[in-house]
Amino acid sequence: MITNELVTNSLKYAFPADRPGHIAVSFASGSGIELSVSDNGVGLPEGAEPGGLGSRIVQLLAQQLEGETSYERLDPGLNVRVRANPR
Repeated sequence: MITNELVTNSLKYAFPADRPGHIAVSFASGSGIELSVSDNGVGLPEGAEPGGLGSRIVQLLAQQLEGETSYERLDPGLNVRVRANPR
């Protein structure tokens, strides 16, 4: 569900006016899990924070896994990382 929401958000916001682009999804597991979804779209404006419904859903799902969500501005684009240590 988290991956679906993050990819959907990228498709919805990162590429306005049919702008071409790429979305990359990676997943790693070890002592915990790490999911990363990156795009090379328009990114977040400086000073803006993700606060829409999709971002809130991702945050709540990550909390259920006792995890955390972080956002990294790229040039161009955005990377969203969810890390958790599920039991």
